[in-house]
Amino acid sequence: METLRRAFALAREDIESARDARGTTYFDEDYDEAKKALGVCEKAWVNALAKEKSDGERDALRRAFGLKMEQLRGEFSLLREE
Repeated sequence: METLRRAFALAREDIESARDARGTTYFDEDYDEAKKALGVCEKAWVNALAKEKSDGERDALRRAFGLKMEQLRGEFSLLREE
């Protein structure tokens, strides 16, 4: 769970950096870093779900992080659109 929290925080920071760099020469590099961080976070999410022993524990994790993961994916997808 701690790995997921750290990966999530890093992905959020990298997405924010890319958002701030929009329109600059740094955007593409920051975008790539955000993409990598999101991939790491996605893997941590899948691993965290797989580690839970029961359906109840998986459901609790989905309630705690599911919407956050969807929001993170949405924030990343908006980087190229705005």
